[in-house]
Amino acid sequence: MNIKHTAIGALQRLARRTSEHLILNIGDDLSEDKKELTRIMSSALDSLDTAAGPVKPPDWTEVRALRHAPKVFGASAPPSLAPLQQAALSAFGYVNWAEFYVENNWSRPFLSEFANGEGVGPNGVLKSQDLILGLFLLGPNSYYPPHAHPAEEFYVVLSGDVFFHGSNGASPIRKIQGDFMIFRSNEAHAIQTFDTPVFAVHGQVGAINEPSWYRDDMNDFSEPKKYPELKKGIVDAAAAVQHPA
Repeated sequence: MNIKHTAIGALQRLARRTSEHLILNIGDDLSEDKKELTRIMSSALDSLDTAAGPVKPPDWTEVRALRHAPKVFGASAPPSLAPLQQAALSAFGYVNWAEFYVENNWSRPFLSEFANGEGVGPNGVLKSQDLILGLFLLGPNSYYPPHAHPAEEFYVVLSGDVFFHGSNGASPIRKIQGDFMIFRSNEAHAIQTFDTPVFAVHGQVGAINEPSWYRDDMNDFSEPKKYPELKKGIVDAAAAVQHPA
């Protein structure tokens, strides 16, 4: 079996296990619209196409947060999470890892601790224009600042302890191993880690080619939106679309 077939198989397993985990863990703490959004995300994962792009090993030198990989691989998981965790670790070398953002005043505080690995999507090994599935790593004691996406988004925490911050003064929501977090389209959020790196499965559905955005004050709707600058080659269509507020 060649490397491309191995990569396709690993990403298909990751999609299948992620879909199963989302459905099995829909709880009463979710609103009805987020339960439905979870089902939509699961269905998108189940419908994964297999059009593959070029496959290359991750570049461990350019993505600085990948230095935390030994802790990620050393983390144990309860039996209920083990199939998804193993699928994610098996796919680790078959996603296109990137720091994603150009380094500037907005990204500099967290960028050396940030790694985004796209397995399915416009920049993934498996190509899709309406689904992103991959892996996410944020190093210890890091803060990924408030931002939002036109696409709907989810995280499934595989290891680590994390706070997801919303907007409008809402209390942060703590998520631990096995938990997942759902964000609606354009729902503001930030991510705070603590003493250990956070490793997660990450995905988006819907308007994945529309650019992410932020404001200095996400609650000030009179402030024009700002668009983080993406590294060259990261979702070229999105990078080129700088919508006026």
